[in-house]
Formats: sequence, structure tokens, C-alpha cells
Amino acid sequence: MQSWSSRTGPPPVGIVDKKVAWLPQYHMGVSTPTHAEEAQRLKSAFQGLYFTGGYITPIGYSWVNNQPSPYYPDSGNEMFDTWTGNPNNFSDGWVGFPGVPAAVFINLGLTEKTFNWVAFHVLNYFGAAIKFPDYLKLFCWPDEGDWQYLGTWARPTGVEAGAGEDSEYVFSNSTPLNASCKYVYGTLYNNSNPHLYWTFVSEIEIVR
Repeated sequence: MQSWSSRTGPPPVGIVDKKVAWLPQYHMGVSTPTHAEEAQRLKSAFQGLYFTGGYITPIGYSWVNNQPSPYYPDSGNEMFDTWTGNPNNFSDGWVGFPGVPAAVFINLGLTEKTFNWVAFHVLNYFGAAIKFPDYLKLFCWPDEGDWQYLGTWARPTGVEAGAGEDSEYVFSNSTPLNASCKYVYGTLYNNSNPHLYWTFVSEIEIVR
């Protein structure tokens, strides 16, 4: 384990720093046969933020269909401020949805942007009825034409969402999208008794 961020200082903690801190190194190597499903996206996110400029910052976004709870609201641009929420303080950087899908409409700007990864930082805190989403669905709207369906991804096997599995997770597509869009529409679904569990999101990443 290589800890690039000690997590001992005051929150918030940088998004890439946090992820590097808790991923074993052999899981991060995309060329190794045992690498984690998330390794390729993590590599692109790290390069985008620190080297190649591949991290895309939208000009705006809005929650659609269901709005966040007034107890855990989005104060504005929380999803793209490059800081993740404190898992020990639900009011610090987290946006909460009580028992309903979390759907977001993202405006990438006046021209199309090409990207490979769309990722949501989510939380599992079973004692507070906060659960990892079960599915992620993505759509893309290019300069011309209609909405394009990019895919649906289930939470990977081994990423648990039950009692005793409290943690954070970066939920994204599992293979590169190579999509060119002006707008992105993403929805997180929690299929387990939708009137019981919350979905908490603290950051969204769009990376080339």
C-alpha cells in the first residue's frame, strides 16, 4: 500500500490522492492480469488531473427528476470542485437522495468534448441507511442527432453494499467510452427497497 494522502488532516481530501491511498499497487497496474476493474480509469484520472489536462470541467449541471434532500443539498458545483466529501461527516461535501434515483444532466460546453470515463464518488454507510448504488446508466447528446445510449453498468462483484462494508467507492463505466458529446445524462439506481436506502454522491469525474 502506497499512501499518497495520509487522511490525517482536516477534510476535504483530494480525489486522486484519496484513491491512490487505498488501492494496492499491483491492482493499479493496467498491464497486470490481476489489476482491478477500476485501474484503467484511475490511471486516466490521475494523468488528467496532474499531467495531460484530460480532466473535463463542465460549464454547468443540474439534478433532474429528483432533487437532493434539503438536509443534504447541493450548494452549487459540489460535483466538480475536485474535492470529495468526508465519509465521517455526511454534511461535508455529500449530496443525498432519499430512496430515489440520482439523475444528473451535465453541460460540457459549446462544442463537443471527447471522453472515456464518467465516474461518481459514492458512499456506503449501512448504519445510516446509505447504500452504494446498484447500477449506473449513461447517455450522450452530440452536436447533431438524438441522445445516444452509452451503456448500463452494474456495481462490480466484490464491491459490497451491506452491513460491515462501510466505505467509499468510485462507480464508473468499466471500459473506455470514446464518446463525443455536448451533454451527458447519468443516473444512479439503487434497486434494494427504494424507499429505504439513500444514495450519497460527492463528486463526478469526466476524463478523456
